[in-house]
Amino acid sequence: MSSPEQLDQRVLVLASWGHDGQVAAEVLGEAGIQAEVMTEMGHLCEQVRKGAAALVLSAEVLDRPAVESLSAVLEVQEPWSDLPILILTGVGSGAGPPAEALAVLGNVTFLERPLEILTLVSAVRAAVRARRRQYGARQSTDALRESDRRKTEFLAVLSHELRNPLAALTNAAHLLSRPQSSAGQVQRARAVIERQTGQLAHLVDDLLDLTRIERGMIGLHTERVDLVEIAQRTCEDHEPLFQDRGISVQCLSTGPVWIEGDQTRIAQVIGNLLQNAARYGRRGGTVVVEVIGANGVSELRVRDDGRGITPELLARLFTPFVQAEDELSRAHGGLGLGLSLVKALIELHGGSVTAHSDGPGRGAEFIVQLRAAEAPPLAAERPRAYVREPLLVLLVEDNQDSAQMLADVLESHGHRVHLAADAASGLSLARDLVPDVILCDIGLPDMDGYALAKKIRSEPVLARTRLIALSGYAQSKDRARSEQAGFDAHLVKPAGLEELERVLGVAAVPPGEALNRRN
Repeated sequence: MSSPEQLDQRVLVLASWGHDGQVAAEVLGEAGIQAEVMTEMGHLCEQVRKGAAALVLSAEVLDRPAVESLSAVLEVQEPWSDLPILILTGVGSGAGPPAEALAVLGNVTFLERPLEILTLVSAVRAAVRARRRQYGARQSTDALRESDRRKTEFLAVLSHELRNPLAALTNAAHLLSRPQSSAGQVQRARAVIERQTGQLAHLVDDLLDLTRIERGMIGLHTERVDLVEIAQRTCEDHEPLFQDRGISVQCLSTGPVWIEGDQTRIAQVIGNLLQNAARYGRRGGTVVVEVIGANGVSELRVRDDGRGITPELLARLFTPFVQAEDELSRAHGGLGLGLSLVKALIELHGGSVTAHSDGPGRGAEFIVQLRAAEAPPLAAERPRAYVREPLLVLLVEDNQDSAQMLADVLESHGHRVHLAADAASGLSLARDLVPDVILCDIGLPDMDGYALAKKIRSEPVLARTRLIALSGYAQSKDRARSEQAGFDAHLVKPAGLEELERVLGVAAVPPGEALNRRN
């Protein structure tokens, strides 16, 4: 049976005498053109519906009923389609209707007989080339339609995914504002806020990461790392998620497995695979994470005994937003970006990822393969971290809510915080306070954070102050610009508490060497 692509490449030939049609088909076939002889107009119309590149017709077969039949078929063509029709004329009287009557057929070219073989072949080739351009237009049109459909579908899912946490946050905030709320309600509201803000941050991060990868704007900070250690740590981080869903997690390995990779991005890959396993795993089931190193390949396997994957979905599993189209995955949340990010990040590392499933209800396994690296020499003992003392922090941020919440968090950890809402007041306070740390927003109303950083770095009294940028932009060029302006670190909003504690820890001083400028 011919494929749709083969049917689309056919030239259909219908002549008044079968022998003439057969001769024309043989001539075209010798020129490398796929030609098929039709027996009568009904047969031709049936085959046109299945697909054709062009028609070659003798004028004698085009009586009024034949023209009406063919015209009816052509009228229902797709908007992109304009089927080329070559009509052989010029055999004297009774050679068919006049050219004017054939105009209803559309894309018609008349070839007068007697006809040279070269002329016929050249005309048919030109018609086939024109038809191929139409197929290209069809593919572009289909791609645009599919893109529009998926965009609409994605926006609907995104709206759903954003509204759910926003509704929970609104209700939690209402409970926290009511004096009548019980201690249990307050505790639950706080837990909801923590979970849902994390979910919102995850959605935004996935969208931004996908955009950066597609534009080639994401860079890897590679180093020699132990894949086993990253897998174990990531499994521990996701343990609460699996406990909530009643799923046990096992992390298996026989020892260190070394790779050259970006530790943060590899952890993101494993985290996305674990979240996928938690979403589609079954309560009471098990997820197994296994790390294997052999024959120059480091392999990570994540398998579950959950819902499984259909063959149709398996074929397009790593395409962005595909999961968002599936009703089952909608019920479990998510934008369908996690697996596409896994594939993109692993390919950036020069590796590959594949998925396997025996079908619905039979679980799934994801296999990540990366080039193995040699084990590093034994590392020297790390120097002890300084004992942190409370820091004097200046926060320059024009968003009042963000500033106050971050200040409250820092103060709850024992630090002393002063606020400035613009660059001018921030510079003035910095000169007066001489803080240990300045956390500075980039988008300030009077001057941007880069300009403020340069002014701060020009002040001798602030030479020992650690300067940290807070920004909604996380591309490598944004980090480079922060470094050029004099910032010591660049944090992306919303900055996680662990990351914030890390950069503040660098600002801590050795015991007994507290700065005299603290009051």
